[in-house]
Amino acid sequence: MIETTTTPAQRRRASQWVLRQRQAPLSARQQRALRRWLAANAAHGEALAEAEMTWELAAGLTGTTVTLPAPARPRWRLTAPRLAGALALALILVIAGLRAPTWWNNAQADYLSENAVRPVTLADGSGIVLAPGSAIAVRYRPDARVVALLRGEALFHPAAVTANEPRPFLVDTGEASVTALGTRFWVRRDQSPRVGVLEHSVQVRLAGPGPGRREQRLGAGQSARLSPRHGILPLPGDPARAAAWAGGVLMFTATPLADALARINDFTPGRVILLNPPAHEIPVNALLHLDNLDSGITELARSQGLSSLRLPGVTLLY
Repeated sequence: MIETTTTPAQRRRASQWVLRQRQAPLSARQQRALRRWLAANAAHGEALAEAEMTWELAAGLTGTTVTLPAPARPRWRLTAPRLAGALALALILVIAGLRAPTWWNNAQADYLSENAVRPVTLADGSGIVLAPGSAIAVRYRPDARVVALLRGEALFHPAAVTANEPRPFLVDTGEASVTALGTRFWVRRDQSPRVGVLEHSVQVRLAGPGPGRREQRLGAGQSARLSPRHGILPLPGDPARAAAWAGGVLMFTATPLADALARINDFTPGRVILLNPPAHEIPVNALLHLDNLDSGITELARSQGLSSLRLPGVTLLY
């Protein structure tokens, strides 16, 4: 996480001001309110500058300007039968989550992250940042420095190969392996592992024979999905933006709401379910802080004209 002297509440408020400014010019009344807020505490100016810098970085990563569309309001009502079905689905998901075999991953893991980003430094100086809910096992061998990604996602900055440390650094997901070639990269483990390269390059390899390309070198700015059934497939988007969680935020620019919520679900202990089918494709432009995702989800729903219902382990948007 990036060190800062501002509080989470100040950063959230600053992000709201930046969102308003990018949606439309501030009215005279809003400008006065912003000046009062800035004058109330010197840290408010620092928080606003941080939020503006984050959005400028997000825009620079894609070479486009981040703008906010007017909130969409799909025509859809949550009727009693729909609510009953949603509650049944929520109960099934909670029960399934309780039965998930995370205990087995925990038993194997050397490092775990629960509900927060966790930086780790290994004995050889390699740096790893674990996303919330992730687990790794360190399995260094005489011929290679292997880190098994048991679940979740991690950003890797391996120590370089030298005369004193000639072993390559390798990330193993079970289905695939990623070998560092002097680089910074992230790996996400799901049904088909994903990898994105921020610096230099990596060599990715799918385990076993199968269709499609099974081995490939990826350079800086490239991402790929490693599918055992279809081979190595390129992914759109910028890998640096996808790794913004390591700095404590999730960034979305013109992202369909359903996709944004799927990504948010990677970082929440519960589940967020969108019950409004017409809202799935609404483009979302948002910056959410990981240290207060619950409030961010509520604000995101409100900005899109949706209501939210919070239940144990599940949040419904409709």
